Amino acid sequence: MRSDQTRTYARPGVYRVVGTCTVTGERHGADYPMGGLDRWDSGELIQNAMPDVSKADREFLQSGISPKGWRKMLLDEVLHAVIAVDFECGELNECDSFAQSVAEALSRIHLMLENLNEGR
Repeated sequence: MRSDQTRTYARPGVYRVVGTCTVTGERHGADYPMGGLDRWDSGELIQNAMPDVSKADREFLQSGISPKGWRKMLLDEVLHAVIAVDFECGELNECDSFAQSVAEALSRIHLMLENLNEGR
C-alpha cells in the first residue's frame, strides 16, 4: 500500500483502501480482503495474496493509478498518435510510417487493457 492511501474497516473481513490517483488527481477507493492485504504487507506477491481482487484494483494498491487513470493514460496515447498525423502526413508516402506508429500504439494499448482486464 502506498503512503498516500488509507485503510479503514469496511465490514467483517474487508478493508476499504482510499487514495488519490497519481494520474487523475481524483480520489479512488476499493475493497480488499483483510487477510489478503495482511499477507501482501508481509511480502507475499499481490496476485497470490489477493487472487480474487481485480488486476486494476491490485494495480491501484501498487502504483496509485486508478482504473480511470489507466483509461486516461491510454486515451492520451491514442490522442498523441492521432495528433501526429498533422506532423507526419505532410505527403502521402509519409502516411505509411504514421500508420505503423498508430498500429504500434494501439498494440501497446491493447496489451495494457488485456493486462488490466484479464481474469481476477
